[in-house]
This record gives sequence, structure tokens and C-alpha cells, in this order.
Amino acid sequence: MNSIETNIKLHSVEAIETAIREENLTELTSIIQEAIKVKGYIHITNQMSTEFFETIGNQLGKVLTMTDVKVDKISEKKAINARAYRGKDRPITYSAKEISFHSDSPIQKLIGFYCIEQDEIDGSLMMLDMEPIMEHLSEEELSILKSIKVNWANLEDGKEVINEACLFSEGRDNVEVYYASWHLQQKISANQQEVLTRFQNFIKQTQEQQLLKIRLKKGETIFVNNRRMLHAREKIADNSKRHIIRLGIGSAV
Repeated sequence: MNSIETNIKLHSVEAIETAIREENLTELTSIIQEAIKVKGYIHITNQMSTEFFETIGNQLGKVLTMTDVKVDKISEKKAINARAYRGKDRPITYSAKEISFHSDSPIQKLIGFYCIEQDEIDGSLMMLDMEPIMEHLSEEELSILKSIKVNWANLEDGKEVINEACLFSEGRDNVEVYYASWHLQQKISANQQEVLTRFQNFIKQTQEQQLLKIRLKKGETIFVNNRRMLHAREKIADNSKRHIIRLGIGSAV
């Protein structure tokens, strides 16, 4: 951990507790933004209410989506029926099956996770920082990575509308990645496939060496830079009580 991260961590523990106790949204928002800018995420262990969590989300930007992430057969069926396509590897939010590393919709700059109830065994959120990709690939390879398109979907009148975004771009302060293996467009060139394979190998390497794994406790929160950090979840039990509220926030950090 470098000195900047250490200073943020030491400053934030006490400052976050005070900001939450005093409901000082301006101070709390500033701390969250600073931490996300440096390391891509912040884990807030201080317990808060769901209402306060939602209020923070609205302070960070425009809340585009709010989802109850839990095993739910009715919601699962409804989500499947709304889909424009049903790839075999495409996960479902309401299923107990594992969800591999991915980004959420690219218009969601931040994601907030709030724990209502945790899985009895695990249910951890796993994250990978994609910032080092700049050192892993050459400028030519990064240029090719920018040309690879990845689908993303939004709901209109209960049905998916398919859009596309670049897999990689360079933001104002950080790299910007949008990746979901099940949304990759099929028609890519040999050069694109070669670089894509290198990118996917980088994901595997990062998972082996620098995996972030956080098991939220009831009332705890994580805010994540969706365009920098990939996230995933391992399989949970079909009868798991895990219940996470997820906010998709359309705001740059």
C-alpha cells in the first residue's frame, strides 16, 4: 500500500464514522470520491441504513438503476423473458450460479453495493483492478483493444435494447474498461482476437496475483469505479439468503 492509500485509509476510518454519524453528505461524498480515484473502490464498514446508502448514491451522481440482488426464481424468469439474446454463459442477477468477472453497463460510472443480508457461507464480492493494463499491453495492442466492441443492454418497455461500447478507452484520470465475455461481438479480426486473448490472460493473471475479495457484512457498503474494476461472484446455494442492493450511478469520479 503506497503512502497516498495509507493516508486515505487512516483519514477515512475516523472521518467516515463522523460523517455518517452527523449525516454530513458533503464530507462523506468527498472521501468516497478521493478513495475511488486512487484505488478504484472504497469499502465502508460503518453500518448505515438503506435510505442513507441511497442518499449517498444520489450525491455521487444520478442513480440510473436500483436492483435487489438475490436468488429469486420469479425475477429470474422475468429477466430471461426480457432478453434480446440468451447466450449459455450469460449470467442472471437473480440466479445462484457464479458470475464471472465483468463490468456492468458502461453508462454506469459507479456501482454501489449494500448488504441487507449475507450468504451463510460466503457470497463475497470479488474485484480486479484493470488500471495496470496500460503497462501490460503495448500502445499498438491498446489501440486494437479500443476497436473491439462489446454489447450492452438497457430495458425499454420491459424489453432489452442492444447498444455497443468500446472494450477499452482512456479516461480523464484512469483507464476505462467495459468487459463482459457474454456480450463480446462475434465478428472480430485475427489481430483483435490475439489482443483479446492477451487481455483475457491478463484478467486471469490479475485474479491469481491481486484478487480483491470482500465479504460484506449486514449494513456495510462498497462503492466501485465500474469502468476501472471488474467484479464477480462465486456460486452460492440455491436457497441462499444473500440480499444485496445494487445502485448503478451515472457519474464520473
